[in-house]
Amino acid sequence: MLVKVVSLSVLIGATSVVNGMAAVNRALSVITEVNGKAVSVPVVTTASNSSITVTFDLDEPDMRYLAASVTALNPDGTLSRMTPDEYLDSFNRADVTDADFSQATLSHYTNYRFTLSRDNLMPSLSGLFRLDFVDTDNISDTVLSVPFYMVVPLASIDHTLSPVTDISYNNGQRQLTLTCDLAGRFHSLDPDNLSLTVMIDGRTAASAVKPSAIHGNKVGFNHLKELIFDNGNNWRRFDMTDTDYPGHGITDIITTHDGNHRFLLNRDTPRALTSYMTDGTMFGGFTVANRLIPDNPVTGSEYCDVVFTLDMPFRPLDPVAVEGDFTRYMPGGVLAMSFNSFTGLYEATARLKQGVYNYRYLSGQPLSPTSIEGNFNETPARFDLLLFYKSPVERYPALIGHKSFTCQL
Repeated sequence: MLVKVVSLSVLIGATSVVNGMAAVNRALSVITEVNGKAVSVPVVTTASNSSITVTFDLDEPDMRYLAASVTALNPDGTLSRMTPDEYLDSFNRADVTDADFSQATLSHYTNYRFTLSRDNLMPSLSGLFRLDFVDTDNISDTVLSVPFYMVVPLASIDHTLSPVTDISYNNGQRQLTLTCDLAGRFHSLDPDNLSLTVMIDGRTAASAVKPSAIHGNKVGFNHLKELIFDNGNNWRRFDMTDTDYPGHGITDIITTHDGNHRFLLNRDTPRALTSYMTDGTMFGGFTVANRLIPDNPVTGSEYCDVVFTLDMPFRPLDPVAVEGDFTRYMPGGVLAMSFNSFTGLYEATARLKQGVYNYRYLSGQPLSPTSIEGNFNETPARFDLLLFYKSPVERYPALIGHKSFTCQL
């Protein structure tokens, strides 16, 4: 049997890319929360008492002794020149003391939970940072790196989002226009000192965008090609909360001889040429849940193999991959698919914790959902707008404005 395998390894390497930042990660089921609410883009205000909680698993039967530290980054994810003494009021280390073993599960894993707050490593300055978790027995062994933002709210951001763009009319795209009011907080403004990052469903859609105009205290981002975005399609969904009965999006559940479960998802097909259909959305996210143990899903849920299949002709020049929040810390930030010439399907398998998951398919160079998933005006999306200002006398770009909103045109 000849099986043709197309791998992404040459294109994406062996590291994860999280919001433009490369980091080696081995953690599973990574969930970030701000004040108890799950988010894809953690943003907190410097003057607030907000907290960021990170929960994750390591697929190991033995518990590790982990410690957390914070690294300052530039808006593009490169390392900042700042040292911890400049943005921390404490030592740059905090032990992870909240950990539990899995309970009554076939797969033995350890769940870790760490809360970043004023009591430990919360930075005093604004900007982009990275929370690193390392093994205390080997500090060069980083098991997880999570980006987060600190904002000092000096600018208010007003936005409009329209299906009428500079290049199309009501044709599966949306254009973003912004007016940022700095309220006289800066004596002079240079466009080169300002930059905008736009994130859609937790993924960077535009970065280092410069303003088109400055009038007094008002900064405008108007008629910019970088702020025209494809609408995309609604995220696909599957429900693996029950290991006995197939949930939404599941064709079959196979129980192996050792008691483990293998979830076979529905055979998917491209949707670019189909009609739009809504199925609810978590904007690419996932929730850990177990129908039989609803009160203790974090340590009582099983890890199971999930098989993705995409019925699509072979694309010899383009890689194909699966994307969702569950792939965020995988190599390259995606789950690479291989084409099986015997079945005529693209295939991939991921080991996931019981729960409900959003996902979509990507293809092309660079990877994009457009050719497989299509673009529809009805598609909902979650936007995060991040405005940075680099003062000529400061060593770091400050995050001076943030706005988060959901939309459906």
